[in-house]
Amino acid sequence: MGPPKIKTIEELSFLIEKLKAQKKKIVMAHGDFDLLRYDHLHYLKESKNLGDILVVSLVADKFMRKGLEKPIFDENTRAELIALIGCVDYIVICQYFGPWDIIKRLKPHIYTKSENVSSQLKDQNSGVSRDKSMVESVGGVFAFTKTISNFSADIHGGYGAILPDKTLYFLTEFRKKYQVADIFLELEKLKSIKALVIGETIIDEYRFVNPLGKPGKSYNVSTQFLSKEEFVGGAAALANHASSLCGFVDLITCLGNDSKESFIRGRLSSNVCPLFFRDSSRPTIIKRRFVDNDSLTKIFEEYECGRKFLSFVVQNEVEKYLKEILENYDLVIAVDYGHGFFSPDIIKTIVSGAKFLAVNAQTNSGNAGFNYITKYPKGDYVCIDEQEARLAVQDDASDIEEILLSLYKKMDVKKMVVTLGRRGSLAYEKGVGFVKVPALAINVTDPVGAGDASLAISAPCAAAGFPLELICFMGNIAGSIAVNILGNESSVEHETLFKRIGYFLPD
Repeated sequence: MGPPKIKTIEELSFLIEKLKAQKKKIVMAHGDFDLLRYDHLHYLKESKNLGDILVVSLVADKFMRKGLEKPIFDENTRAELIALIGCVDYIVICQYFGPWDIIKRLKPHIYTKSENVSSQLKDQNSGVSRDKSMVESVGGVFAFTKTISNFSADIHGGYGAILPDKTLYFLTEFRKKYQVADIFLELEKLKSIKALVIGETIIDEYRFVNPLGKPGKSYNVSTQFLSKEEFVGGAAALANHASSLCGFVDLITCLGNDSKESFIRGRLSSNVCPLFFRDSSRPTIIKRRFVDNDSLTKIFEEYECGRKFLSFVVQNEVEKYLKEILENYDLVIAVDYGHGFFSPDIIKTIVSGAKFLAVNAQTNSGNAGFNYITKYPKGDYVCIDEQEARLAVQDDASDIEEILLSLYKKMDVKKMVVTLGRRGSLAYEKGVGFVKVPALAINVTDPVGAGDASLAISAPCAAAGFPLELICFMGNIAGSIAVNILGNESSVEHETLFKRIGYFLPD
């Protein structure tokens, strides 16, 4: 028997030099090949037909984003499976973000990609364009192999049976525009963003109960208390979400007479740095939710919060501090829950001082519908839900496209997104028009906090100049993760975010 097909890059470099000396033409292919399909086999056979020796560069597990949690098969298993394919001569596991270092080391005569990604060459910064530039820089030729009939997402990702046809169609078309490796590269660049989150921190208390029914002489529902959990919500939760993409996140918030500062600090991500202002005239905001222990159905909610603005002294402290530091941040996210933190003067300071302002003004039962996004005269990126948009223009009858456009014209804003729950999201930007992206949630455990997660992940993308469709996609990806989290028990993590993208955009 000859030597095994699976080689280290050092072993393969030596072998390829010997084969080149024998006038063998070296062809290189690259991919993750998780769940081998016939179109994968076709790609490899077509590649081998272009030369004498076929080398497969296999994406390592640490760069795999397939499946909701992990690749279906680990790198060693995938390598062993590919080794069984007759047309493949050697396999090397690519321990880099892309194949470029391996191309540089091996200097193949030909490097191949399937022609279904040929449109990526229109973007000079895409991964495919970088592949082409690298192989040509070492004297090789970039070539496309012919594509066979398209395979639907349910063959690879396994989600075809549980997502609507419209969503599957969107994902198919989206993959033609955006290669997953390119998205990952752009997201990694967001680590350089210095972000500031401003807003009210909320303690989310979940009280798990056993419903007992109605007492004989009243109409209220009786419950038996079983246990409780407390999570950090509001602006603090949003800062945690944002820290999964941004390398540096500061948080400015205000606590009340029962500050709970140590509890909050202990639940912030390591790269979130908080500054707490204090107002002894009001409580730290607590939202208690009484939840059926078995079904997680919410039975009753109780808010403990102020209805007035911060004290005049604290307002001045916040305003003065913001004037000194706003210019230091690439991105400012103002998340306004309508509980008194954002006075008109503080809003004016933020709007005039932020380099890039992303904002949400939430309508909830705690602010009785008085907290409209139009209190912010301008912003670079606005993300609100449908009810908030309708209330802001006082129109509950028109189509959502009319609502969004009316609100867009009413404000001085560059990009606006309206989240639509199970219907996805709708966005508008001058010169781009309307963009609609479907919802990507597969199951829903708890919708609380999904809007915050969507804003936290989409805002850095907007600040970095991502296309509007990609901004919406990232927001919906974050939302699909958040609705599977009870309250703010955990945040949208970097790895989970990347793996969810790979799940919906298989190569």
